[in-house]
Amino acid sequence: MVLRLSAATAADVDEIAVIHLAAFESNVLLHAQFPTKASLDELRSYLSQEMLASIQRGEQSRKAVLVVRDTEAGDKIISFAKWDLPGPAPELKALQISDITRVEGCNKRYLDEYVVKAEDAKMRVIGNTPCYRKTDSLH
Repeated sequence: MVLRLSAATAADVDEIAVIHLAAFESNVLLHAQFPTKASLDELRSYLSQEMLASIQRGEQSRKAVLVVRDTEAGDKIISFAKWDLPGPAPELKALQISDITRVEGCNKRYLDEYVVKAEDAKMRVIGNTPCYRKTDSLH
């Protein structure tokens, strides 16, 4: 197995969304938030759209998306990483995607509670602390 790390492309978003959901398949919270096959399909679509917006807007999206490909298996994506870059987060409207709590068929109560707790935890751990890297470019 020969692995290659690279920036994700628009062509990768559906495969990344499938990997994302597969990674959380055993998580009961995922199934509480998205209790039906239809709602999970809508979540997969949302994840693809959100990832596409991040990739197309590049650093303006304040997100970095990388994939790991197995070059001996036809460049199949076997993993990905996505994280927020330092600086102000863009508005979802600016990215032209809806809020995850509006995904058709989701259990909004569980999602709303999770979003609040996740944001609180992010602020406690990271806050507005600067982050440094060697270059300004993601590529």
